[in-house]
Amino acid sequence: MQQDHVTRVLQSIQPDHLMMITNTHQTKWVICEYNALGNAKTPIIRALYEGSFDLATLPNDHSQTCYTNNRLVEQLLSANQVDVEMSEELGDDLDDEIRKVMTGFYANQNRSSELSVNVFDVEHAHLAFVRLWILRMLIKLGGHREFINPRGFRDDEIAEFLSVSYLEASRGEFNMEQAKFILRQKLAEIENDSKNFSFSLVFTQNLAKMQAALGFSELDTKIFAFVIHLHSNSDLDNAADFLGFLTADKLYRALAVVLDEPEQDINKAMSNRGLLARSGVLKLDRDGAQRMRGKIDLITNSAYDLMMEIDFEPLNLLRNVISESQPTALVFEDYPHFSHEINIILPYFNHAIATGKRGVNFFLYGAPGTGKTEFVRCLAQVLSVACYEVTSVDGNGDPINGQKRLSAYASAQNLLKEQQSILMFDEVEDIFVSEEYGRKSAAQASKAWFNHLLEMNSIPTIWISNRSRGIDPAFIRRFDLQFEMPIPSKSVREKILTHYSNGLLSAQAIGRFAKHDHISPAVVERAIGVIAPIVQALL
Repeated sequence: MQQDHVTRVLQSIQPDHLMMITNTHQTKWVICEYNALGNAKTPIIRALYEGSFDLATLPNDHSQTCYTNNRLVEQLLSANQVDVEMSEELGDDLDDEIRKVMTGFYANQNRSSELSVNVFDVEHAHLAFVRLWILRMLIKLGGHREFINPRGFRDDEIAEFLSVSYLEASRGEFNMEQAKFILRQKLAEIENDSKNFSFSLVFTQNLAKMQAALGFSELDTKIFAFVIHLHSNSDLDNAADFLGFLTADKLYRALAVVLDEPEQDINKAMSNRGLLARSGVLKLDRDGAQRMRGKIDLITNSAYDLMMEIDFEPLNLLRNVISESQPTALVFEDYPHFSHEINIILPYFNHAIATGKRGVNFFLYGAPGTGKTEFVRCLAQVLSVACYEVTSVDGNGDPINGQKRLSAYASAQNLLKEQQSILMFDEVEDIFVSEEYGRKSAAQASKAWFNHLLEMNSIPTIWISNRSRGIDPAFIRRFDLQFEMPIPSKSVREKILTHYSNGLLSAQAIGRFAKHDHISPAVVERAIGVIAPIVQALL
């Protein structure tokens, strides 16, 4: 297929959409899938099916509108049950020609010439921003004093990225003034082009989702996008290190210059009252001085990869910290020793969910193994709402520090506000209880912010602990309900064992096990789940 044969692209280009190209005689067609995320696993252009047809034989409405109506593409795909790749010998040519067609499409959309030429390099749009940010750091914020030295550039990878590494290979002594002059030139050029910069389509759409979900301003979104790249691009991170250790005030100035925004606006956006902090997606260390990346923590280290997913949803950012609870087999009847408290908890939560009451917090504590977690899952099932848990370990089994868990909780409060649900924050000791040697707990370190969070949270929350001792009374006072989950009495333990053993235990065995104080509905249910298949296999 030659370039002059490529004449049409059916439909505006959108991520994960289909398009068709035809030859000049409109007798040959190829259905392609366009994916703005092109990478090794999901290429930008993937040919799905090829075939022949005569447009003259199609219904009139299709022959006239097929270049803008995706129904024809869908019908052709359905009729041919597409599940094969296009022939390899045509694939390479097709790829080249589609690139040219797509370049023309973007050029017609008034995109910058630089971006349209490189439209198939999914990283290019992002790297243009990174290059701009690095040059502003080096020239406008004085980072060049560290980057350039008499022997050359301190970071070869940044020099290569900025296309100035050739200066070190020049004959004679390295010219520091020449290097600085060329960096200034490059900054002037890229500043002139920057008005045409835009992130990749998928990233831009996902930023819009975050903006809508959390109510971010344009500046909030701009800062969020920068921090995502700061935590994912090593060149940007290393360039920021040339600015040295930053206090909060110096960080505000640096962000103002890098993002070309008024410093007072940056200060306001990054304050504790700003949405970035209140939403939990960013956490600024306001004490002391650190390198830029260490100064601004991000809700997840995988933010860039997640934001480049076509099926991204804002809640995905919390997937390693917030998870939906598994269903439980337990029912309230398994907690007869807690029935008085249930008669208070259930109507209060029903009312809170029905009315959208803010600031609903329930502190549930008790000895390990008494079934606190399973009780909350049971409560969610009775309320017919989803239950989300703030986990204490990530997907790799590594512990998550208290501050990151709190930030994820704050984000979940915003991201889940449109659905009926409850949140369960288990193992809250690292949140409320001060550490040894006088170190403040995560809640105490941000006491004003956390108190406001407790007072204004939109999702009712159950905070679970093994003890109440050591928790700041100021936090305790902000809980609507505070109950201790007691250890079941011996008679209750016997009923629990009888109910869940399903005949696997004799009356004698039940009486013996019931003597143990820590027999709870959750413990019995888990134990029987292990024993039952073993016994069944032995029969």
